[in-house]
Amino acid sequence: MAYSSKPIRLNINAILNSDIALSGSIRNLLSMKPYQVRSFIGGTSISAYRRIHEVLTGILDSFNEALRRQEQSSNNISISEIDKGILDLSRGLILVEYQEARGQISRPLADEIKDILNNLIQTIGNIRANPNTNTIRSLRKSIERARTFFDALVVLVYKYGRK
Repeated sequence: MAYSSKPIRLNINAILNSDIALSGSIRNLLSMKPYQVRSFIGGTSISAYRRIHEVLTGILDSFNEALRRQEQSSNNISISEIDKGILDLSRGLILVEYQEARGQISRPLADEIKDILNNLIQTIGNIRANPNTNTIRSLRKSIERARTFFDALVVLVYKYGRK
């Protein structure tokens, strides 16, 4: 049986902006054949991905909580809070690059994670110019979707990753 060497690429923009797209992507990821998963996660170390997951989901959860508090208080989110979110996600990018450079996570997996983080950073930067209730609500949904997607990746890494 010939295996496709075509890298798996996901539509990150759709995943972050649609619950249906996210659900479909997760179903597709979790139903991939073992050889497809291995080409995607390669020699990814379980402990390296666990570290990435812990850091990124912590960042996403705390930023989402700050957004929720701002939304409930009916105040616009402060620029310093937005800047902190961008800085924290940038630190997440550094961690992913570092683990990839060490050979602890595969390039295709790192690329997908970086695409998600870059998309969120760009979205947050755009909201910085116009922080209103609708844009904050939309950002919160995107952050929740990113968190869910990172959780789905854990399943693949735990099943097929390097011990």
